[in-house]
Amino acid sequence: MSKEQNTEVQESKRKLPTPAYRLSTDRRGWERIIEVTRALLGFSRVIIATFALAQAGLGAVLALQKLPPLRITLIGAIAVLSASYALTATNDMLDVKIDKKRFQSLRDFKGFDVGSLFIRHPLAQGVISYKIAISWIASLSVISMVFTFFLKPWLIGLFLIMVVLVSLYSFLNTITTWKIFIIAVFVALGAVAGWLAVASPTPLLYIFALWMFCWEMGGRNIPNDFADVDEDMNLGLKTIPTVFGAKVASRVAFVFLILTCLTAIAIAVFAKLGLFFLVSSMLLGAILLLRPGYKLLKDPKPEISLQLFNFSTLYPLFMIFLLLFTFYVF
Repeated sequence: MSKEQNTEVQESKRKLPTPAYRLSTDRRGWERIIEVTRALLGFSRVIIATFALAQAGLGAVLALQKLPPLRITLIGAIAVLSASYALTATNDMLDVKIDKKRFQSLRDFKGFDVGSLFIRHPLAQGVISYKIAISWIASLSVISMVFTFFLKPWLIGLFLIMVVLVSLYSFLNTITTWKIFIIAVFVALGAVAGWLAVASPTPLLYIFALWMFCWEMGGRNIPNDFADVDEDMNLGLKTIPTVFGAKVASRVAFVFLILTCLTAIAIAVFAKLGLFFLVSSMLLGAILLLRPGYKLLKDPKPEISLQLFNFSTLYPLFMIFLLLFTFYVF
């Protein structure tokens, strides 16, 4: 084969679409609409992103010590959900080059990850185009900013700060493990936004922000990195498990889980929430955080880390129910 012919073959190979893209473009009508819908929901990791509503809601309920008015609740819910979906999709789009490499060396693991339902990384797989991805992110961002404006216009600035943080997090993927603090601050700010939407800042707000920061570090970020540790090592991503190893990562996660529970106690004391909330919050922390965290400490494997991730994801939601029960019953 001549040099020219070999070059043509190589060029044609580079132009071939991925299997996922070929599959998606062969579909028409409702079949394609359903596929794109599943892809966009996966693009925003809609299951996990929806739980951001619980974090912001926890801030609002704690600030008011009651349920916010229905109008504020509905407007805030739309603002939070659309922002969460937009920011999660932004992170996925910024990581598209890494994710394309990720699909070249996928591994199987046992366990259920609530964040990986629908189509995983659809842009990297070629199921959706950049045009669709950008349109989705832009539409959600506009919706979020419009509804945020109806609450408190200056909170739009907080949304823009979060855009910067999620972009910085993606940029630092292969550079440093310090990025974990950026995403924890990002999550804490989302929860703080719920508080600021309904009330002015107080000293308790800073304890609440620390509470959400520690929860994200120990309950979600590090455990989630466990699930992808083999792939991340191959891709050169800097995470606590890939850089320091599974044992150290499990210890760090458990320390932050302990800090989460201690901060919950501080919340109970400073907010004067009473003995019922104090004891119940400790029990919830033990069941949803410390127990699965201890299991990971003893057996630092991806499937164990996913159990911790899934349990801890429910923590803010259960805390909302506990707060409401405390305010309205006790």
